[in-house]
Amino acid sequence: GTYYENIDFKGYPITVRSSYLEEEGAVERTVIDGQRAGSVVTFDSNEGADSVLAGFTIRNGRPIGEVRHGGGIYCRGSSPTLDSNIISGNLASWAGGGVYFEGSSDARMTNNSIWGNAAFDGGGIYCHSSTLLLANNTIVANVINNLDNIGGGIYCKQGSLLTVSNSIIWGNGLVEPIPPGLGSQISCDGTSSAEVNYSCVKMQNEDDDPWPGVGNINDDPLFIDADGPDDLPGTIDDNLRLLTGSPCIDAGDNDFVEGETDLDGNSRSEERRVGKECRS
Repeated sequence: GTYYENIDFKGYPITVRSSYLEEEGAVERTVIDGQRAGSVVTFDSNEGADSVLAGFTIRNGRPIGEVRHGGGIYCRGSSPTLDSNIISGNLASWAGGGVYFEGSSDARMTNNSIWGNAAFDGGGIYCHSSTLLLANNTIVANVINNLDNIGGGIYCKQGSLLTVSNSIIWGNGLVEPIPPGLGSQISCDGTSSAEVNYSCVKMQNEDDDPWPGVGNINDDPLFIDADGPDDLPGTIDDNLRLLTGSPCIDAGDNDFVEGETDLDGNSRSEERRVGKECRS
């Protein structure tokens, strides 16, 4: 069902989880809608890794008042665990359309799809003076409106440390004046760093070398239907599952995989590198 509310964890070490997470389509059907009345979910009371959000679609968030960051999720001085969520259709007038981290947060995001969010900086994720681990995430078709075209997918600033594995970061950036997705997918200022391995990251040109790191590729991930029947990327009808033959299948690192099956219920072999996948 759809729950129209804005959630604040208020420092509690609790797990907020969809009851039917393992069922196909459960995440898409279990929605927290922020009604554009603030960030949909807030962590700003020193939450730790035992504050868990899992198995929801987080949508329609928009910060109000003095806070202009974190349309979908706002995290300040906290270290929550975000697992198996869809974060889409959120807006921030300044930073972090999908998710915003600041104040020495140290968070872990696994198995999430972050698409169709918008902000001035960091359309998908904005990380300010924080540490972030991303594993098995898909970050696609998020939009920014800064003319420098910085951080369409992820923007790291002020000493942030980003670690990425088994993820797809593709087609994020300005909508105009250049075609979508030709901008920077990951941006770091001079004080921040990004370690990226076994991931598919779109570079400026298809012939460019992959993002520096181990096992990275700059190849079209071959989504089933990246812009959906409406021909608009970043909208609810997009199907971001991977076609057979995708270069992202069996191209990940088993050390960052949780669970014995992928999101379609297929067995993950211990003898093979596993692919990056996401929910439609």
